[in-house]
Amino acid sequence: RHLEQNAAAAGIALSAVEVQAIGDALSPDKVVGRRYAEKELTLVNG
Repeated sequence: RHLEQNAAAAGIALSAVEVQAIGDALSPDKVVGRRYAEKELTLVNG
């Protein structure tokens, strides 16, 4: 089922405005908050 959906998605055409809107929404500059909770951060930093 997912393979068929993924293959069908290849046929979708996005306008330049839609591509820009998606890019703006997913921009790394828009990230808010911490990546890790305090407990998990100790595992990352040792």
